[in-house]
Parts: sequence; C-alpha cells; structure tokens
Amino acid sequence: MSAFFGLDNALPSLMCGQFGSLLDGMPVNFRFPLNSSSLSGTDFEVVDSLGNIHIPMCAVLAPANENGENRTVLLLGEFGTAVTNPPVEVRVVGDLFTIDTLSGESACSEIINLNGTTSTNVIPLADGPSLFFAQRIDGNLNECNSGTQTIQVAWDGGITPCISGDTESDLFQYYIGYSDSSGVLIPHVPISITDIDDNDNFHQLCFSTSDEIVKISMMANTVKDPNHDPNLYSEIYVSYSYSLSTSSSPSNSGTVSGDGTYNSGSTISISATPSNGYQFSHWSGDTSGSSNPLSITINQDTSIVANFSVTGTNNTSDNNSWSSAVNLGNGWRSFSWFGKFFEVSQNWIYHVKMGWLYRFGDDLNLLWFYSPQHGWLFTSKSIFPYLYAHNSKSWLYWSESKLYIWNNSQWNTI
Repeated sequence: MSAFFGLDNALPSLMCGQFGSLLDGMPVNFRFPLNSSSLSGTDFEVVDSLGNIHIPMCAVLAPANENGENRTVLLLGEFGTAVTNPPVEVRVVGDLFTIDTLSGESACSEIINLNGTTSTNVIPLADGPSLFFAQRIDGNLNECNSGTQTIQVAWDGGITPCISGDTESDLFQYYIGYSDSSGVLIPHVPISITDIDDNDNFHQLCFSTSDEIVKISMMANTVKDPNHDPNLYSEIYVSYSYSLSTSSSPSNSGTVSGDGTYNSGSTISISATPSNGYQFSHWSGDTSGSSNPLSITINQDTSIVANFSVTGTNNTSDNNSWSSAVNLGNGWRSFSWFGKFFEVSQNWIYHVKMGWLYRFGDDLNLLWFYSPQHGWLFTSKSIFPYLYAHNSKSWLYWSESKLYIWNNSQWNTI
C-alpha cells in the first residue's frame, strides 16, 4: 500500500454528498484490486505530522473503477496542510477486502482482509506523481487497436500532460518499455496509448514488439498531478504471475510450505519441516543449499524439492532408504558402498564414475537406474558394484572407471 497527498483543500465536499468547504484528496494505492462493496471512509485513518488522527469523510474508487483497475482509493476529508502539517501515515482500520484479478490480467491476486495494513511513506504533495504498478493486459480488457502486446500502467494519482500543447494521446512517446535479452534491457517505444481522457491514473501502452516487456519508465516533466506538480523520472517493473511448487524427497519424509502463485519480484520464505525420524538435508530443483527457512525471489515458474535424511534414531528399515545418504554439501551426497553423486533433482543424479543416472525407487535393497548408455540397470546395496542390465539380459560390473560385462563365461570390457 502507498499513499499520495494529491490535493490540499481543492476538492468539493459535494463529492461526498455534502455541502461545505473544500476537501483534501489523497489517493491510496494497492497491488491487489479491491472489493468495492467493502469500501468505506471509516476503513481508514490518516495521521498528520503532529500525530492527529483524521477519519476521511468518504472513500471512492472512481474514477479508476473500470474492469482491470480498482486499485486506487481516493480519500476525501481534512488530512493536514501541505507545508506545515502534512499527512505522514495511512492506516486501514476496517474490514477492506481484495478480489481476484480478472481474465486478461498478468498480475495475480488473492482474497485477503487488509485490516491492519499501514503506509508510512505518504508521498508529499510537491513531489509530483510517480508510477506504482504495471501489468500486461489481454482479452476484453485490452483497449489497444494495434500492436502485439499491451501494458497497463498506474500512477499514484491522477495525471494530465505537462508539456504545453500536448494532449493525453501524445504521452506514449515519453514512455519506454524494456525487454530482457540475457540480462540486457532493450528499449521499446510504444506505438500508441489508450485508456485516456477519463481523469484517472491508468494508461494502456500499445507495443509492436513481440519481446516480453518487463519494465516501464517515464521521462521527467512530461505529466503533472492535479496540483500541477510535474513528475520526476519514474520506472516500474511489470507484474507477471508465476507458480511455485514444492515437494519432499523421499515422499512422506516431511512437509514444505510456500506452494502458490505469486507476482514477479515477490520474495517468498519457504520452510521444510521433517516428519518423525527424519531431518532436513538440502534443497534441490530450481535452487540449492541447506538454509532453512529459505528466502527466494520469484521471477519464473519455480519447482523446489526439500530433501530429508533419516536420523540416527530411526529404525533399520529407514537406514535402507535412499535419503540416508551422507550429505557432503553443495548438492553432493554419498554412500560408502555406492560412492559420491550429485543430486540434480528428485530422481536424476550424476555419479562420479557412472555419469548420469535416473533413479527409480527409494529402497536400497531394490534399486533401478536408467542409464542413457546402458538402459535400465538393477542393483542393491548388497550386490553393488554388480548390476543387471535389462536390455542385454546380462550382468555388468563397475570397477573404477571401467565397465565389464559377463559374456561367454568371462568378464569383458565394454
């Protein structure tokens, strides 16, 4: 949540259905869209620099209340003075709920109660407007008649052109979108702009490039707020939603928190909790290491595996489990009878002698491996380094870096 002291004694109280003096206006912005039926002025408190608490006379989503918007609440009331006693904090003190995003929005949402949310970064009146949100828009929400992709941007307050002679339709030339090419940002200028001339803080930018736009910037002194303060240079990353899936290995050895869908750039804390008789060992999949809990930043669909090993108090059958391998750190593990291997994912391993293997099964007395060179191989803790090759119906023997096959009553090198 962020707030902008947009107007000082400049809005008519008639906007709240009452006659009287002019009111302050304060846009309060949220990442998630809001449920308008739960919105009331009494949901908010505004604290000025002297510590006085003000209750808004009313709160409205208009004019930014079209489908795909509904993220900006305009608070009206008396909230202090711009120079001598400005507002410094906004609190949500009532039950204000978010709603799900609509089809065609790239950002994700969840239904939560915002009661208790606070913003202590109220942007001063004279600072001018800045970007606070961006997402890709498709389907019925897309108002562009040309181009290959549309990015919706939102300012922290209403804006109009700042340069003399410009209309709102001219503003596209001052925006720049960026695609990511192996870590290098490539600039793209929109070909047009829509969702204009409606007195709100949202624009839709129409791009002709098929490269995914990941960031938007706006040149300084190109737009102004209702108080006629020009913008500084402003930039914002585009919100895309990505999935985070978690699992444990072996199965039923523990639980992992964090599954869900998140907006790009979100920082998520993942915790692994072992079941009785197990202890957390390490992470694998799209991450590595052994820190628990683990903090990750989501910028793509992500799959993470929590690997657990048996504790010394577990029973004998557990010590015959694949998870009982010794953790050597940095993804490397070992058995005294099997040697060192690197666990890439829940089933693929790289063995220092045998190379890449796909493991099937957790019981060390009944192990199958798939080798890209030799097909399916059967072995166990008691017979390794002997392996039975299913394709050739013959026994193999690993010795150092050499593989032997039993053929014609003798061992022959493969």
